[in-house]
Amino acid sequence: MFTKRVLALHDLYSYGRCALSAVVPIISTLGFQVCSMPLSLHSHSPAFREYESADTSGVMKSFIAKLKESGCSFPVIYIGKLSDDAHFLVALEAIEALSQADTKVIVDPILAPSPYEKASACTAKRLRLMKKLISKATIITPTLAEACVLTGIKADLRKGSVLNEVLVVSQLLKRMGPKDVVITDIPKTQKKSRHFCLQEETAAYYEREVQKIDTAIPGVSDVFSSVIAGATLKGVSIHRATDLATNFIDYAVDYTRSTSGDLREGLLLEPCLRQLLKI
Repeated sequence: MFTKRVLALHDLYSYGRCALSAVVPIISTLGFQVCSMPLSLHSHSPAFREYESADTSGVMKSFIAKLKESGCSFPVIYIGKLSDDAHFLVALEAIEALSQADTKVIVDPILAPSPYEKASACTAKRLRLMKKLISKATIITPTLAEACVLTGIKADLRKGSVLNEVLVVSQLLKRMGPKDVVITDIPKTQKKSRHFCLQEETAAYYEREVQKIDTAIPGVSDVFSSVIAGATLKGVSIHRATDLATNFIDYAVDYTRSTSGDLREGLLLEPCLRQLLKI
């Protein structure tokens, strides 16, 4: 029996459930093999004040060459956080060398720094590289803040954005190349936000109201985009995949808070993965 494979380019944290530590169990539970390509290694999740890091992008370029030489290719390439300009070049090279004719490229275009980082991650060069990467994408999952940076639209993110504004931003993103656009963290009220997705085949849009997470938890966006990746690989529509990802995060947040665990470690995923078996 052949198991479909997902090539995942992301960071790898030894301690904490984020990046590849979240991507691998989620997509594996959904029934697919994850082939990891860590671009940076970290001792702890970014929520910890001090942690050690090492860049592996140079090694990964050699890995890509060997994988191509061996005839490896992937039906899905998933790209998460790219924390250095060199990582974008590795990601673009991976898409070029390891794609099949119908490969889906899923990009979580992380541009804004996490709540634990002080420096801005979005230089002019990085923005150009991200736009080039998005032009190769099938599905992208930016936050509204990231979508505004990518499109150059200025929005007051403290206020509820009206549907027409979100439609304009999503249409501009689609013109960059991706077929399906999912925009998250759209402000609505003090306690609620929305997710929005626009699907190419039907040109239909879908909105999903969500409860705001009032505490920063590492890896939530990684969990969201991982469920999107696995669900769409199972043939689920992007609208339904957005629902499934949102439902899973709601469940995992509630479960994690019920245990009074250390939120710096991310969502307590292991006991929650059984929920994905229902998809």
